This record gives sequence, structure tokens and C-alpha cells, in this order.
Amino acid sequence: MSPERIRRRDNTHKEVPNIRGNRSRNMLPIAELRIFLFGLDGNFILKQWRLCFRYCTTERHKNSSNYQAIRRSCRERGALYEDPDFGAGPKALYHHKKTPLHPIVWMRPHVSRSGYVAATVAECFLTQALSGHGSYKRYAMKIGKTQDDWCRYGGREDTVEHTVPCSNVQATQTACTCILLYIAESEWEGEICQRPRFMNDQSGNNSSRFSLESGELGDQWLLAAVASLALTPKFLDRVVPSDQGFDNSSGYCGAFRFRFWHFGDWKDVVIDDRLPTYKGRLVHLHCSNTTEFWAALLEKAYAKLYGCYEQLAQGSTTRALQDLTGGIVQSFGLTHQDRCLTFQVLNSAVPRSSLLIATITQEKENKRQLRLRNGLITQHAYSVTGLARVRGVNGEVPLVRLRNPWARGEWTGPWSERSWEWDGLSNRDKELLSVRVTNDGEFWMSFEDFSRHFTQLDLVHIGPDDWMMEGALHSKQPWRAVLARRRWRTGYNAGGGPSYIETTSMNPQFHVQIPRTSSNKCHVVVSITQYYDTNATDSKKRRPLYAIGFAVYEVPHSMQRLTPHFVAEQKPLDVTNHSIAREVVTFFTLPPGDYIVVPQTNLPNLDGKFLLRIFTDEQSNIWEVNEDNMIIRNIMAEFMEESTTPISNDGRSVLTKLLVKYPPEIDASQLQKILKAHWRLYLSEKPSLELCKSLLMLRDCNISGRINLIDIPVLMHMLQFWRLAFQKFEKSHNCGKTSSYNLRPLLWEAGCTVSNKVLECLVLRFAKNTILTTENYIMALVRLHLSHERYHNLDTKMKTNPLSLEEMILMTIYS
Repeated sequence: MSPERIRRRDNTHKEVPNIRGNRSRNMLPIAELRIFLFGLDGNFILKQWRLCFRYCTTERHKNSSNYQAIRRSCRERGALYEDPDFGAGPKALYHHKKTPLHPIVWMRPHVSRSGYVAATVAECFLTQALSGHGSYKRYAMKIGKTQDDWCRYGGREDTVEHTVPCSNVQATQTACTCILLYIAESEWEGEICQRPRFMNDQSGNNSSRFSLESGELGDQWLLAAVASLALTPKFLDRVVPSDQGFDNSSGYCGAFRFRFWHFGDWKDVVIDDRLPTYKGRLVHLHCSNTTEFWAALLEKAYAKLYGCYEQLAQGSTTRALQDLTGGIVQSFGLTHQDRCLTFQVLNSAVPRSSLLIATITQEKENKRQLRLRNGLITQHAYSVTGLARVRGVNGEVPLVRLRNPWARGEWTGPWSERSWEWDGLSNRDKELLSVRVTNDGEFWMSFEDFSRHFTQLDLVHIGPDDWMMEGALHSKQPWRAVLARRRWRTGYNAGGGPSYIETTSMNPQFHVQIPRTSSNKCHVVVSITQYYDTNATDSKKRRPLYAIGFAVYEVPHSMQRLTPHFVAEQKPLDVTNHSIAREVVTFFTLPPGDYIVVPQTNLPNLDGKFLLRIFTDEQSNIWEVNEDNMIIRNIMAEFMEESTTPISNDGRSVLTKLLVKYPPEIDASQLQKILKAHWRLYLSEKPSLELCKSLLMLRDCNISGRINLIDIPVLMHMLQFWRLAFQKFEKSHNCGKTSSYNLRPLLWEAGCTVSNKVLECLVLRFAKNTILTTENYIMALVRLHLSHERYHNLDTKMKTNPLSLEEMILMTIYS
């Protein structure tokens, strides 16, 4: 394309907003334009008109979550997508600190020149047509047409220089045909480059694909994380779907989608392709190949995920690796780390389904990449791909094999490709180690040099599902994985750390059983991830992060659940440092035996969701500690079977008086009077009418609202038994209150066991501010007995019971 045409194109772009913004009153809307042209020249004009108008307008979507719906809507409306949630403006760049570059211009890599020109020319032409006159040469020259071009397309020479009436249908048709034929010959061109590509796969060179530049304002952490995916192309394809691009075959509409891992799920992020530029160049992460834009669009989607580009500067390689891979990411600082521990970690992780990323971080003031004298590059991700031990001139030397996805920036020190250390090896060792280096950019260095020069090591432990998806990992041993989504709830299972002896055992518990038949130690990775907000830029609205961690206890094989007494007597094998982070990870080994992992917050009574992931490399059994819903001891049935009533003498005398004073059947209010008169024998406080109604339901089989007076001894005996159980956990003598964390042992003392879900619902229904009163405790027991009775009645009457016992209990609790 000639410079003159490019210059005219730029001028045309400047005119488009003015025409759209100052639309003439006589201008036809889009639908009427199509009808008007159809009436002039039939299907050909209409078809070409739709072609040119397809990408000449923009559309604002209220709901940008459905990528396919966005594409379909853009095709129907003939619009380039503009993201309504992440617009091209200052709010997308920063929220607090203004960028040092100004002005920032948002540009698309790919714009249909024909679309914008057609919109300009057609709108001007039709405006003049409706007003009565129009100079066709004037509008033809807007799109770079000469008089010869006009005539070649069928225009008459006598109409080129003159203003003629637009009622002349032939002249009108000629002008439209000229415009549309030019559009049909036009090529796609971009604002940033002439022939943009989303991802260039023609070269087949993987290193060129991952040759990235951070730009003047780019995120170094994201750059390192993206470059580390060079060894796992399937992971990159999941984050960057390849079924999109800038050509018509890819259905280009200005919208692109990317996927990021967020709290156990892969989240689609849809953006438009307007990118921030300064003086015509991209200022954030981009490919070294100026025609590729997948990296720049990826960073824009990542910035949308976290609110703006400014938020990315506060990130880390660890966070970016987790967002891109969904793996368990564990970070080690190598500067002050024990060398033996570092080698042990490498030796354990390299043969397993884990990615190892080593980086050299400089001072915070210097975030640019620097090439050191030894050949290594700072702020860059090197993948650890292997280990070896060789016997050289100075004895046995452990070696580390690394790979740079850029195929440059290799180590030039000892044990590099042309160093003299290789001369001391046998031919067999030379050949063996040379065969192990199979990719461009791979090199060897000694473990001592590795520990000395690299400052950070990130381990990305990959789950079995992702291991199966990524063929590059099939040579490694896969992990066995267990995942659980749970939550801490105040008063139920938010028991705090090990220092809170009375409540820490109330936290969720997960049993890990390593069979004693195995002679090998089991490598275990435990990860606790608390729920985190990514796009909450307002600190007041952002969900706070708690100090989280977990403890690991070794328990006897017969122990079902940790108790406060066990926690007070036995110290845990391992307790992580509770840190305010979105994920806490520990990688360790366990011998055969039984263990309980307890996820916890540092302080009790902190509500929040968490994701627990446990990876093991040996056969193991892992389950959440839970109980069945059972009534172990039915006090009413025991009382009815006994020949003598185990009620005190005072109770029998009271019953004798009641038989004289009250009718054979009593209602709830009469039951309340009876219990109020002698409440100290069976309750901690005077009973309410609601409690009496609940007690009446236990013996009211006919749903009459009344019970027989002879049922009073049964109720009294049951209340006395429950009262004695409650007294064991009262805060003080006869105070009638206890902590809701004691509800599980309280139910056990009363002869009941419940599942975790039922216990949580009981706490929600009957506890208040972590306090459980005697009356609420009795009402909870009444609901449990009623639900069991209803379930068994339903089970005997129906051949197939549609409800489970737990469902019946939950329905009864909230009835």
C-alpha cells in the first residue's frame, strides 16, 4: 500500500467519529440504509453493503460473560466489540498512581479500513442524496479513487466533476457501485500493524513464540510465568484458546477470550482488542514479533481479572503461575536456604509431575531484565528439567539441567556447553549427558552455582487430570489428588490455631491413611487456599485475607476424630506458619500410618471459604472425618421398657398431684404451667411456650395438639437426662449456657451423632453469637428425634424412599 493511501486512511479515521457524533437529522438509520440500497441495485448491493458495514460500528454489551453470545451479537449487529466492563480509558490503566507515559492511545491491532471508510462515504453520500444534490467525485476521492478509477467502475465522466441531482437513479447506482467495488478489493489493515496475527504457528519454532518483552510498563511476573509454559503447550492452549484470530476464518469481531484459574475453577475473561500504546508502540507485555498479539491481549485479560494494569505490579511469579496452570504453587527463597534442603526438594520434585521454575530477582528498584556476565538473565524464568551426578577431576559433582524457553541467555560458567570441566568426564558420561539435553536453550550447571546465582525457586505441582492432558509430563510420575471445598463458620468449625486448645479440634478434619504394607515413605503436598477477590479495587469492599495454615497430627488407627483432650496432650507433627496469603503449601514426606490434617485460621471465629488439595505419590486413602446421623440411645423407648420409673421421689409425688389437678389430655399451655411449677428439676430456666409445643410434638402422634397426661413422666425423664448432659459443658454452674462449639459432644452425651452438614445447620438454627442455651439445645434434640421418627415412618410405608435421612433432618430443622 502506498504512503499516500495510508495517509488518507489516517485522515479518514479522524473524520469518522465526527460524522457519527454529528449525525444529520435526514440521515437514514442502518436498517433503512439497507432497504434503500436494496431497492437500487438488488442483492449485489445489499450483500456488499453488509460486508462493509460489518465492522464499522461498535457495540456495548451488558453481559460479557458469554463469549459465543458476544460473537453472535457482533455478527448480527455488524459491530466491533467494546468491553463495557473494562473500557479503553484511565480506569483500565490505574486506580491510584498515574502512568508516567502520556498520552496513552488505545489502538486495535486489526481494523477494517473498508468498514470505516464505507461508513464515512455512505453516510455523507446519503445525506446529500436526501437533501437533493451531491458531488460524487468528492466522496469518491475520500477513499482514494481517481477519475480513472471512477470511470473504470462504470461512472460517467460528465458526472464526475459536476453536482447532479441525486434523483437520477442511474447516477446514484453508479456511485454506490463504485464505493462497494472498492470495498470488495480492499484488504484488512490494522492500526498497529498491517497484517496482525493472534499467534504465529507457521514457523513451528517454540522459542520464538515465547520470545516476549515486558514493555515500558509491563508485568515482569506475568512474563516469567508465561515463558515457563514453554514446556507445557497444552497448558498454554487452555489459557490462550487458539480458535480465535484477526482473519475472517476465525470469526474476528474484536472480542478475545482467555481462561484463568480462580479458586478451583477456570474462569473465562472476555476483552476487546484495544491495547494501550504510546507513540504507536505497545507499552505492556507483548511478543518480540511485532505482528503477534496473543501476549498483549493475554495481559489485558489478566489486568481485567485484577481490576487494572496497575494491580499487576503488586503480583508475583507464584500468583501468576497458579492463575495460569491451576497447580499448587510453592515458592522457596534460595538466598538464605540450606543447600541440602534445596537439593532434597529438587531431587524429590524433578521426577514427579511438578514444574520447577528458577528465577534471579534483583532489587525492587530495578525491575528490568539484565543480562549478567555469566550469561544468565535476571527477572526471567528458567525451567529445571533434570538432575545428574558426575565424577570429575575434583570428585563427584551434582549437576542441574535448566532450560531457557527463549533459547538464549544460557549459562557460560563451569559446566556450560564449551567449558573445560567436560574434558574430565568419560566418553560414556559425556554421551549420556549430551543425550539428555534435547531442546534448544537447555544447559547444565553445577548445583553450587545454581544455589549461588538463582534467588527463587517455584514448584508447580500438577494434578492427575492435567497430567493426563499434557503429554509433555507423561514421562514423570503423576500425583494422586484429593480436592475438597469447605468453609469455616463461626460457632461451628472456625476453631482457630493450635494455641486455642478448646476449639482447634472443631476445625474441619481430613484423615490421611498411608498403608502400613508400604515400605516407602510417601511424598505429600498439602495446600490450603482461602477464597480471594481479584477485581475488588476498593479496599473497603475487598474481602480480607486471614492468616491461614494447617496442622498435621499422627493418630492411632482406631481414632475417628481429634478431640480437645487429644490436642492438649499430643503435639502436631507439623504446623505451618500461619501467613496472610491466599495459599499456604507444604511439601513433606510421611511414613506409613494414620494422620489427620486440620485446616485452620490463626484466630477462631473467622468465616471464610477454603479449598483443600492433598497430593500423594503413593497409594493412600484420604477422607473427610464425618459421622453418621444416628440415635444411639433412645431415652423414651428405654423408659417405656423399664418396669419401674427411674424418676426421683419428688418427681413421682408431682405426677400424683398432676393426675388430680389436670384433665387426662393437656395442651402446650397446660404443659408450660406444669413445667414452670417444677422447672428447676428438669431445666436451667423457665420453659417458653415454643419449647412446650416442641415437646408436645414428640408424643402427639395424632396431631391433635394434645398429649395424654401419663406421657408427662416420659418427658420429665428425658428432660432430666438431657439436663444432666448439658451440665457437663456449662460455662458456670446452672448458668444455662455453653459454647456452640460443644454441640457435637453434647449430642453424643445425649445419645445422638450427626453429620457435619447437619451439625452446621443446627448451629445456624439454634445458636446465637456462638452461645447455645439449654432451651435451644433441647429444641435441637427434639427436631432430631422428630426427623428420625418421620424418616422411619416414611421408609416403612414406601417401597422406595425419595429422601435420605440427612435430607429429612435438614428439612425438619428448618421447618
